[in-house]
Order: sequence, then structure tokens, then C-alpha cells
Amino acid sequence: MSLLQITDALLLKPLELLFETAYRMAYKLTESSGLSIIMLSLVVNILLLPLYMRADAIQKKENETQEKLEKGAAHIKKTFKGDERMMMLRTYYAQNHYKPVYALRSAVSLFLQIPFFIAAYRYLSTLVLLFGIPFGPISNLGEPDGMLQIGGMAINVLPFIMTAVNLISCIIYTKGKPFKSGLQLYAMALFFLVFLYRSPSGLVFYWTLNNVFSLVKTCFYKIIPQKKAADITRKEFSAQGNKRMFFSGALFWSILTGILIPSSVIAASPQEFVDITYWMHPFWYIVNSFCLALGLFVIWGGVFYSLARPVVRGYFEKAIWLLSGVFIANYMFFGKNLGLLTPDLIYENGLHFGRSEQLLNIGILFIVIVLFYIVYKYWGRLTSDILTIGVIALLCMSAVNMKTIQTGISGLTNRDLNRYEAIPEFTFSKTGSNVVVLMLDRGIGAFIPYIFEEKPQLKEQFSGFTYYTNVVSFGKKTNFGTPALFGGYEYTPVEMNKRTDDLLQVKHDEALKVMPVLFSENGYRVTVCDPPYAGYNWLNDLSIYDEYPGIECYNLDGKFTEDPNKKLQRDHNKRNFFYYGLLKTAPLFLQKTIYDNGNYNMTDKISGMLDQTQIVDDNPLLAEGTTIYFQNAYNVLEHLDSITSFTEDETGLFLMATNNTTHSPLILQEPDYVPSMYVDNTGYDRGYQGRYDADGNFLKLESYTQLSHYHCDMAAMLQLGRWFDYLRENGIYDNTKIILVADHGEYLELGEEYLVEGGDEIQQYYPILMVKDFNSTGFETSEEFMTNADVPALAVADAIEKPINPFTGKSIHNEEKTAHDQYLIASEIADLTKNNGTTYLPSKWYAVHDDMRNPANWKLLSEKETVLPVTEE
Repeated sequence: MSLLQITDALLLKPLELLFETAYRMAYKLTESSGLSIIMLSLVVNILLLPLYMRADAIQKKENETQEKLEKGAAHIKKTFKGDERMMMLRTYYAQNHYKPVYALRSAVSLFLQIPFFIAAYRYLSTLVLLFGIPFGPISNLGEPDGMLQIGGMAINVLPFIMTAVNLISCIIYTKGKPFKSGLQLYAMALFFLVFLYRSPSGLVFYWTLNNVFSLVKTCFYKIIPQKKAADITRKEFSAQGNKRMFFSGALFWSILTGILIPSSVIAASPQEFVDITYWMHPFWYIVNSFCLALGLFVIWGGVFYSLARPVVRGYFEKAIWLLSGVFIANYMFFGKNLGLLTPDLIYENGLHFGRSEQLLNIGILFIVIVLFYIVYKYWGRLTSDILTIGVIALLCMSAVNMKTIQTGISGLTNRDLNRYEAIPEFTFSKTGSNVVVLMLDRGIGAFIPYIFEEKPQLKEQFSGFTYYTNVVSFGKKTNFGTPALFGGYEYTPVEMNKRTDDLLQVKHDEALKVMPVLFSENGYRVTVCDPPYAGYNWLNDLSIYDEYPGIECYNLDGKFTEDPNKKLQRDHNKRNFFYYGLLKTAPLFLQKTIYDNGNYNMTDKISGMLDQTQIVDDNPLLAEGTTIYFQNAYNVLEHLDSITSFTEDETGLFLMATNNTTHSPLILQEPDYVPSMYVDNTGYDRGYQGRYDADGNFLKLESYTQLSHYHCDMAAMLQLGRWFDYLRENGIYDNTKIILVADHGEYLELGEEYLVEGGDEIQQYYPILMVKDFNSTGFETSEEFMTNADVPALAVADAIEKPINPFTGKSIHNEEKTAHDQYLIASEIADLTKNNGTTYLPSKWYAVHDDMRNPANWKLLSEKETVLPVTEE
């Protein structure tokens, strides 16, 4: 950020945030752009009324003082000259306790209007929601009104109405005063006429309403006698109050919401907030959020505080002290188990609080307020010191977070960007054999029968595939499920824990290299795309393959997403980190309003712009917007044919890739299941309770989580079906083995019959596994007990004779599957910065055998969290 951008974030962006929040709230109530402008004007003017009233009083006091001193000053100017005149004037002003700089007080009201005008101008003149929207006689709020047509020339009427209201207000305000005292006001009225004449009518309408409000205020002043300016004593002007308490409290708020909370989120997984091909250090998110907080609480809060009367300043001081307790209590003790928070600050399972939890929150906050009030009442002198200590403590905690962030991304800047920016070409052999292993992250195995029943054409497109209905994963998070998936049974969680001399990173990277190295050594052309957690980093470190020149590796995710969308995502995150800070410090009953279904009250979201989250209210059949994370992955599947080529060379291709379409739940437009800015599935899926498979079994799909996961899995299958048709048309489908597999499933709340002893849901460990062998035909279903650790053995079958793990020297097979129960780790700790030792952190474990869909075949090994296998003494 440049100095100009930082200044903007301090002074104007907080005001734009105020405008945006007020407009969004109004729009949710009225669903009318015009009515929302009216409500916005009312809210802003009512909020600023005390400020303007105080500014007017100060201006009036200054005018009276100048009138009082004018005669004496004129006499001095007439009698004396040069330095003598300056000395006499200075003495005269000093005797009357006046300084020439005080003349600026007469322009306080103007100085206040300028930033609010700029903020309103920037917000409303670019608000997409106004474009093409009529309101009353205005045909388009996003364009000049052009209501009067004269000889083919459009005349904008609203600016003249605005100016007329402004001039009437000026005439009333300056009645009985010298003309020159109102000259500034008349000049401003004409300036706004010229400046806003060609502006969007929505903006002019807003400013006209402001002028109407000003006119009403002026008339009120004339009708109701106001307190004489002379009564505003010098003591009142110079009253300090407890400034240290106010500003230390405002700084406490700023650091809490603008630095500590955002840095805590980023520090939890720093690399998730970095796009290595569109680089920006995540510190800038924190800088921006802190500037917004500092501008709102310290600068603009300080303006309100400084202009307030002493008694009102006392209320400000008391409020900032009490709310400091409320903020810190909410942040520390509530909203701690809300599920996965994505890099776009969206709770994947939504934000929900029960009534009892909200009542408990209110009760605790009441106690906190009482305790803080007692401290304020009896030990008021200590409050400033306490807040200062709080500021120091927050800065120290923030510094720890910042160090964690820097450590987490320290190696990213040294990576070869060419490798990450390049787009691969998948060159399939028409005469040799090809093998494809595609991991669909979080693909739900149980959904496949329902997806294929709903879209019968998929059975033709997936001809040759066998769908395995009885499949288990070794964990419910990627860091637990992928090693065995890519390396086989030597890399299950238990086997990984047995190798206590090696870090998990070493073992994980080894698993990712097993198949690529093996196929490369056996004469295959090898391409690897998006190896999950390579280098034990969120941003896959492709350098783990550097010592193998026969392996080409790429990161495809996001390659087909345009940069403007990435910039939009970045800009929204800059804003939303501060909003998230407000969310975490607010009482629970307010958090849903602030969260706004992950929209954080952004109006451009409801304007149909691509962003990181989708707006879904109570009805999951209706949604607005899409997410850049879904687009990053889905666009890759859409473009698979464009990066697929063919050769007569007998050297076959081994392709190992990961795609996150199934990991990016989204409500899509049915029946094609495509992303859309406005989704309305009421006509296609009116009941939306679920789906049926070919045997009449019912799948409940009532919640957003259930339906969005089904939709993204369906979208992936449809795009893969299209790619398979392309392979078939070009004669390389039959000689290609294709394995579709997931690393884990997801908790979907499908019913108590799917819950196992430890409280987990079977769907969390139920991944997709579908295999098409060489020259196979028809679509088959198998009940055989499988795990996703079978993938390496399935991949090498009929492709490599006597396959040996190049790192351990052991044969690759799946005999371990039937030799004993399979041990699954139930850990939720997917954070690689925490779960990165030589063994996985202690957790619950399950033993599973035979039919994994039957809860009776699951055994919780221990209620106590432990590390398996237990090391023998």
C-alpha cells in the first residue's frame, strides 16, 4: 500500500464502509434501491446531526467573537502600520483570549462535509446496484436523470431541484446577516450544481435529500430559539475530560479488531492467504484492516469526541470503557466452535447460535458490564492505565502472530514462479497405455448412485468404470487421507506413526512421489498437477520433484481464472478482515447480522459480481453469486480438453492430479449444474428434500451443506463426463486407465443411522472410488470392501510388472486390507503448522472392517486421545 492508499484507508474508507453498511441494511429491509437511498440519507444525517449541531454552535461562537472584536481590530488597522500594527493586533487578541487561527472554526461545518461528500460520491457513483434501476420519475438511478427533453436535448432536473433546496436553506440561514456572511454558502450551492450535474441520479437524489434535511434543520433553528453562542463558555471549549481514557480505549479497539483478530486468522494457516502467481504479502491485509479500525475508532471517533460537549464526552468515555470489556469477552469466550473458516472468512457450515447460547452470552456480558462499571465508579483513575496495558498486551500477541505468519510464508518468495505460472499439456499416447489418477478432494462416495440416477447419460460417459460402494478413508482431513491414497498401505496413519525417526513432512512427500517416480522409472511420461500439501505446505511446493527430471509438475488450480477476479477477491478480503474483527467482538445476537451469510454487508455482492462467497438465505433453492475458490477448480475441469493432446508415440502418460471442485460447496443452477450469479432452482427442484437412486433409496438434501456438496460433486461428474467423451472421440479412452478417488468425505448430518460410536458420521470417511480399467466397458457397481489406499495397487495393475516402492523397496499390493481391521484417525487437526511432528498428534481412533456403511462394524478404540500404535517400552 502506498502512503496515499493508507491515508485513504484512514480517512475515507471508514466512511465508505459506513455508507455501504447502512445501504445494505436498508436494501435488505426494502429491496428497493430508491428507498434504500432515502433510508441511507436519514441514517447518515441523524447520525451526524449532533456533530453538525456542535459545529454550527462553534461556528456561531466564532462569528460572534469576530463581530465583537471587529471594531477594535478595524481601529488598530486604521491607526497603525507595519510591525507596529501586527504587535498591536496580537496584543489586542491576547487581551480578548483570541487567536487568528480560531477563524478556522467558522469553517468546521464545511471541513466536516468534505470527507462525507467524497465518500458518498465514490460509493454511490459506482454502485452497480443502481444501474438500470428506475425509481419514481427517475428512469435509471445509475445515470443522469434527463427528465426534461427540449429539442432533443436532455436536461437533468434533479441537480436544479437540489440547488433550489440548497439556496432556500441559505436564504433562511443568512436572513438578517450581511451578504458576505452567506457568500460561501451560495458559492458552495453553485459548485455542487456544476459538479454533480452529470452525476448518476442516485447520487444527486441522495444529496438532494441531504439538502432537504439541512433545510428542515435550518427552519427548526429559526423557529426554536437556540442556546446563545455566548453561553458556550471558554471553559466548555477548553474542557479536556479524560482524553487519555478515550483515545487509549479507541486504540485498544483498533488493535483488537484491526490487528490481533485478523493476524490470528492468518497465522492459523498463512499460506492459504497467498496466491503465489498474484503475490501480495498477507501483512497488507492486516495493515489495511488496522487502518480502517484506526480511522473509524480513533480518527472519526476522536472527531465526534472532540466536538462533543463535556457531558457527552463523559458518556463517550464511559461507553468506550464498558464496551472494551464486552469486546474482549466476546472474542475470548464465545464463537469458538463454529467449524471450518475458509480463506475468504466464510464459515463452511454457516454461522448459527442457539437461543440458549445467546441468552448465556447476554448474561455473561451483563456481568462483565457490571464489573467494569464498578471499576469505573470506584477506581476510575485506573481505567486509562488498564486500557494502556491492554494495548501493550494486544500488540505483543499480535507480534507473535505476525512472526508466525512470516515464518509460514518465508520460503514462498524463493520459488520458481515459471513453474507455477506454466500451463501443462497432457499428451496421451494412442498406441501405448495411459494411467490417470485424479483425486477429487472431499468427493462424497455416497452421492454417486443418486448423481448417476439423476443424470442417466453419465452411465454412458463413464462406460468401463466400476463404482465401489464400500470404501473407507483413513482420516476425515486431507493431511490424514492423502498419504495412503498416493503411497498405499505403507502410508496409513498407523504406519506413518511407526516411523518415528522421520517427520510427517518427509513421509507425506515420499507418499506423493511413490507413483510418479515408479511410473517414470518404468518408461512413462509423467505429469503431476496440484500435489496436495507437497512440502507440507498449503501452497504445494513442487520442488519435491526437482531431483526427478522425468516428472513434469504444475499447479493448475486458478490457472483459468482471470486476474480481475483475483484482484476482486483480494480487495474484498482487505475490507472483510476488519469486518470479521467486528464480528468476533460483537454479542452473539448481532453476529448473524454482521456476518450476513458470509457477505459481510457488501453491496457489490448483491450486484452480481464474482466474489468469494455465495449469498443464500433460508431457502437453498435461491442463491446469488459464486465463489472464486469454486471457479478456480471448476474452470480447470472445464478446460481439460484444451490442455489434452495426443501422440502416436507408444510412450504412455501417467497423470496424477488433484482437483478441488468437490471441496468447494456451492449452490449451482439446475438442471445443468453450472455456476450462476443468480440461482433459482424453485422450478426444477421445488421440494428440494432429496434424491432417489435406482433402487428407490432416498438421500436427504435439505440443508445448504447437503445440497451444495451434492451440487459441486454433480458439477465435477458432468465435466469429467464431457472430458471422457473427448478422450473417446480421439481414440484414447479404451487404452487409458482412469481412477477417480477422494481423500475423505464430509459431515453432512444425513441422519442418526450414519453416526458411529465416537460421534463421527460415516460420510466423513466415505470417499469416492471409481476405476476404469484398460479396454473395459459398461458401468458396474462393486460391494467389495475397499480403502483409498488401494489406489497405487490399482494404478500399477497391468501397467507395471512387479511394482516396488522406490523408497522402501517393498512390493506394492493391497494384502494389508484383509489382514486386519483398518485403523482410522479421527483427528480434526488439519493445521500443518501444528500437526507436523514425527507422529500425528494424539487423537481418537476407529477400527473398521467389512461393510464400512454399517455402524456396527466400527469400533472406537479409546475414549482418550492417543497415538497409534502404542510404542512398546
